[in-house]
Amino acid sequence: MRQRLLAKQARAARDEVPAPGPSTSPVIEPIGPSQRVAAERAHEVVDLLNDQPAEVVDVERLSWALSFGFAGGDIGGLLVQAMRRAPVAASDWDPGSFSGGLFVQDLIRTCMHVRLGGFEPELDGAFIARVLTHPPSDRNVALYRQGILRELAGDSALRSRFSDLYRTLYRMRELLDSEGPSRELDGRRRRLDVLTSIRDALTQMATSFSACTSGLSRIDRFGQAVQGSEPYRHLVELLDYENHLASVDLELRIGSDGRVRHFGITRITENRTNGFYQSPVGRWVSRAALFMRGFAMGEPEIANRWIDAVYEGVQDSLPALFQLLGEMEVYLATLAFRDTAEARGLKTCLPDFTTNGASGNGSAPPGASQPQLEGLFNPLLFAHPGKITACDLGGDAFRATTLVTGPNSGGKTRLLQAIAIAQMLGEAGVYMPAARATLDHCSGLFVSLIEEARADQKEGRLGTELMRIRELFERARPGSLIILDELCSGTNPSEGEDIIRLVLSLLFELHASVFITTHFLQFATRLAEEAANGMTSQGRLSFLQVELDNGERPTYRFVPGVARTSLAHQIAARLGVTRDELLALVQRNATARK
Repeated sequence: MRQRLLAKQARAARDEVPAPGPSTSPVIEPIGPSQRVAAERAHEVVDLLNDQPAEVVDVERLSWALSFGFAGGDIGGLLVQAMRRAPVAASDWDPGSFSGGLFVQDLIRTCMHVRLGGFEPELDGAFIARVLTHPPSDRNVALYRQGILRELAGDSALRSRFSDLYRTLYRMRELLDSEGPSRELDGRRRRLDVLTSIRDALTQMATSFSACTSGLSRIDRFGQAVQGSEPYRHLVELLDYENHLASVDLELRIGSDGRVRHFGITRITENRTNGFYQSPVGRWVSRAALFMRGFAMGEPEIANRWIDAVYEGVQDSLPALFQLLGEMEVYLATLAFRDTAEARGLKTCLPDFTTNGASGNGSAPPGASQPQLEGLFNPLLFAHPGKITACDLGGDAFRATTLVTGPNSGGKTRLLQAIAIAQMLGEAGVYMPAARATLDHCSGLFVSLIEEARADQKEGRLGTELMRIRELFERARPGSLIILDELCSGTNPSEGEDIIRLVLSLLFELHASVFITTHFLQFATRLAEEAANGMTSQGRLSFLQVELDNGERPTYRFVPGVARTSLAHQIAARLGVTRDELLALVQRNATARK
């Protein structure tokens, strides 16, 4: 309470009486017209996620939180949440249609863990997830992000400077946020540390990115603009004054035995070149003037007044720094994903996009580029040890409705997840799980994987499946990428085939790219024969099957065609479900009862 009263008294003194020091002191007068011009130039937005820069943070709310945190108030971790309310790029995608099936939060936590030397920051996974699950509808936004990533990945020194700036901003947030360890520091020391981190961040911004040609050049322009302002000069002079009040020359005499014989000060030189310097007489006059006006202020209160005034001079630049901090985490996370993949022997890429192509069930004009994925893998498998097998998919699969068949545990569901994750990350403008890729633009994504039965489930398996189909057509838009796992697995094949034919014909009307897994092998074979003879009414159909080696074991790659068997007997043998093993269990249990 006493600290707050003193701070209030100091602010009142600043507003009503001149500050101590000569008339040219940098904190005497309010910011004048020339300073306002400099401050306005400093307001260039440092937006790393949008090609057309936008100030996405709530500036008023964030400025209040920063001021309260600087004064020592408890803001309850509000700064960590600053970006969670920030809007992201305009997107046609609805995360509710796919994020659950892709386990986006798990993807971020396991595949995008950032390590900067011995420093492992706690990233804002919620904001990163919002960026990734809202791929921009404007292709230029994705290309803008790709440009930044290419520049960072292609220059290790630049990436190191980028990481250093992030650490400085992260430290600044810790100092200001009540949840950080800095809350235990002395109040004045902590506020000086905040100002030091602000100065260091602005210095890094103005000196580390001058040669950049991507959107990173905005960091340099912002830093240069702020460094050219009068408030920044006040900041530098105050910190210089705090660190260099005076220089002391010492005389030290050592005897032959190595002991000190004499230790004395020969000269003390005050730092008179600093704008905050006042002569002893000037300091006495300033305190006397304040006393005559009813303000009993000593050296600590005057110093606190200077600190507050300097902070207020630069505080308009701080919301931009916190927006930058949140956006930098998106790039650090996706670069970490690239590093993690390389450590597992896998390659990632920034995709190209098709031009003059047709997405979904359509044909592209002659000469148009075709969608393809080379070296596709599922990054969710990073959570498990062992080798991850990559596979290739060509344009036929993306320009048709593709039925995927093969044995259980052959990788069908993982393939569907990989396709959806690759499309999401690629269209978001970040590294995707493939060695090389060309993508069609999709107007949306729908992912429906088989879920476990729930205690509160109202419908049986068939009813639940029909509701899943209903949800598909409620949500899916023309030109979407649609992923369906084990369609109509909850009913008998004869009824299921009629439903699948209905779904396929309606999906053709959506002009969507569709991938469906099924265990109805005979039905899939008939569909393949009909398609080969031009007799299908379900539009363009494509067929992929799990590749088997010579021992009929899945290779986790996929080749054209329809699987002949689900290898149920092999899976049963692997899990101990054979006549001999089950009979042995029956006999054991019968013997035990006797």
